[in-house]
Amino acid sequence: MDWYICDLTPIVAIRKSDGAVYVSLPDSEGSLLWEGDKPLVQAKEEWQVIAMLEAAAIAMDRATCQAWISCLERHVPVDAQLARRAELFINWARPKVEFTPAKARPYSGDFDPLDVNSVYALYERLAELDQAPEESAGADSEGEVLPGDIADFVAQQVQIAVADLADGYNVLFVGPTGSGKNTAAEAVFKRLGWHVEAIEGKENLDDLYVCGAIVPQEGGLRWVDGPLARALRRAAQEPVLLWFNEINRCQRKHLNILISVLDPKPAMLFESLAGVAESPSGRYLSLEIPQTGELLVAPVEHFHVLAACNLGSQYAVAEFDPALERRFGTVVEFDYLEPEQESRLLRASVPALPERLARAMASLAHQVRAQWRNAECAAPLDTGRVIVWARKVAREPEATPGTVLATARTTWLPVVAGRDHSGLVDRGIAQGLEELVQDLVGGVL
Repeated sequence: MDWYICDLTPIVAIRKSDGAVYVSLPDSEGSLLWEGDKPLVQAKEEWQVIAMLEAAAIAMDRATCQAWISCLERHVPVDAQLARRAELFINWARPKVEFTPAKARPYSGDFDPLDVNSVYALYERLAELDQAPEESAGADSEGEVLPGDIADFVAQQVQIAVADLADGYNVLFVGPTGSGKNTAAEAVFKRLGWHVEAIEGKENLDDLYVCGAIVPQEGGLRWVDGPLARALRRAAQEPVLLWFNEINRCQRKHLNILISVLDPKPAMLFESLAGVAESPSGRYLSLEIPQTGELLVAPVEHFHVLAACNLGSQYAVAEFDPALERRFGTVVEFDYLEPEQESRLLRASVPALPERLARAMASLAHQVRAQWRNAECAAPLDTGRVIVWARKVAREPEATPGTVLATARTTWLPVVAGRDHSGLVDRGIAQGLEELVQDLVGGVL
């Protein structure tokens, strides 16, 4: 059985054989993801769930991937960020007759998922393959939502970001969960056409996924660049964009490194600029790697940062460091769409959804957010969850008040209602939300 390596999550391999799809992670040997028509959930850690989710989107057709997400929602706690990511992969999953996915490439070397040396060798191989041209993903299926269609709803934010990044300003996206920051970022990537390196912020993020780290290799130890080091190294000769998602969830030590990198220095402070493109302004950015003694240098005109974060007391994030905030010349605000816009987004994302239902769902989401702002519920109903809800309703043979309420209960209602001290859904708030669903959405059926 051939292994395939996955570009979307490093250190993940997938294979398909005899009607089963396997995903291999560093601490599990070939966990079964899917067998015949039965989805199986074996990963429990969030990062493992994300990895298996990405493997599902790569290895399976769209319908199978949707069934996998439904299984995931029933058996594994899914937060808003993971739900949005799931939707992204469902939208972009392509039916494949043969297992030759556009986002995975054959791995011919020996791969033992339990051998740490092989794991890091695979990670290095991924970095090498990043340089190879990607195969075309093929034509989009009829009626499928293209990224550009959704990006139209954040066109103003995209326009500001593209213009200011091109002018040399780092850009920060700020807004609540599910308000379009990631969608806007993807549109920015395409508009600029620069090489992109990405960091997904989280509190316990390993150094390997920021600057880099020394890792065990056959015959000894070796330094492996992380996204920040790769970005600086490449920016010595060409424009590079560093995408830093959830930036204020990172450890302070990683943010301090970024602050230092974004502090421009004159050319006279560097002993040598050999191999570095000349900066028109005479200013350069640098990153020192103490483990190797190497100093990476790039002209300020070549290195750009686009970051995103949630701010506010409801999020488990650190306060934004003023020193870091000063490094961003542009701050772009995001908020939830108005009901009319959100209704159009639902129709674009779920063409099978009747217009009257799209309007009712958008109106309900708007009212629930108003309740949240008045501290009447635990969380807002973000756009990503509304789209998931709409897809579930649209797949039913017939939308009824009962199916609308049932899908709300498995998609967003427990998150929005919150839980009591015993961990159960707050029934008082949940009952009020259910009545709102029946009045606004069930009432149009």
